[in-house]
Amino acid sequence: MKYTQNEKILQVTEKTLVVGVDIAKERHVGRAFDFRGVELGKRIEFENRKEGMEKFLDWAKRLVKNFVFPIYNVNCKVGLCC
Repeated sequence: MKYTQNEKILQVTEKTLVVGVDIAKERHVGRAFDFRGVELGKRIEFENRKEGMEKFLDWAKRLVKNFVFPIYNVNCKVGLCC
């Protein structure tokens, strides 16, 4: 499905967790923000390997659990929840 930039922005709500990853050849850096652009937790650095991706997913799960669920008590829609 194609969305314009404005349509994408309108999809962001107070329940949205925005995660960005700076991709590199060997090491990546991930950061997470709420709908206002406030950084949640600390950034994560992880290697471009299976173990690194598992580390990143564990980090993302903790963010969802610590920042999204306690506030809104919502169900996880992206399969990251335990």
